[in-house]
Formats: sequence, C-alpha cells, structure tokens
Amino acid sequence: MKPQELSAVQTLALQALVNSGRLRAVPPDLKKAERFLFQSGESLSEIGKIDGAKLKHAIAYDSAHDVAESLVAAYGYATTNGTGQHQTLGEVLTIIFTESVNESAAEMYEQLRTDRNNIRYRSNEIGQAQANAAVQCAITLLTAAKKILAT
Repeated sequence: MKPQELSAVQTLALQALVNSGRLRAVPPDLKKAERFLFQSGESLSEIGKIDGAKLKHAIAYDSAHDVAESLVAAYGYATTNGTGQHQTLGEVLTIIFTESVNESAAEMYEQLRTDRNNIRYRSNEIGQAQANAAVQCAITLLTAAKKILAT
C-alpha cells in the first residue's frame, strides 16, 4: 500500500479539521487501513444476499464508513472521541475525493449518514432505491480508495 500524495489544498483542509479538534494527527497505519478496506469489501461481497432495504442500507453505510476510516488511517489521522465522528469522516471523504470523478460519491456519504440516523433514531422507512443507491455509493468509494491507496 502506497497512498497517493495529497495536494496542498487537501493537506490544509485536513489540518483545519485537526485544528478544530475533530481529527488528530497520528502515525500513518497502513495495516489498519488495509483491514478497513478488507471489511468494506467483505461486507459488500455479501450484500447481494440481502433483500431488506433497511439492512442493505445499513451495511452499505458501514462499508462506506470503513472506506473513510481506511483513508484516515493511511494518511495519519484519527477521529477524536465524541459526537460528530461520522460527520468528520464524511468531510474527510469529500476532501480526499475533491475534484475527482468520485466527488459526488463522497458527498453522498452525508446523505447516507442522514438516512442512517433517520432510520435508527426516528424509525423512518427506507426504500429499495435508496438502499441500492447507498450500495452503489459504497462500491464507488471502495474502488476509488483502493486506487488512491494503491492496493
């Protein structure tokens, strides 16, 4: 694994998250990054066996979350404890994939997170189309992360 270099703009944006206390700088952990990518891929490989929209969406969201965790670990960051960790991971995805063909998938993570919270905390329903879009988002993010991290 050899992560692509970040641009100056990306580095500054990640540093701003550190300065705000939402991320902390740690040594890059490529083994952890690999484990998160593996978890993401493993989850997505099983998702075709699932019919229920709620469960399919939850697995897709967790898979996208694992992609974000892999990027954070590979580039030498960790989320800080407390509220807002999942939102911070979404911001990291947007920073990493900015101005790439995968930028819209990174931005969609926030919608997946919102949907997940609405399902979990408000018992909102979710349709198959939303679940399928979540799966496609996770697949796109995983594929892109593997390229960026040169796995």
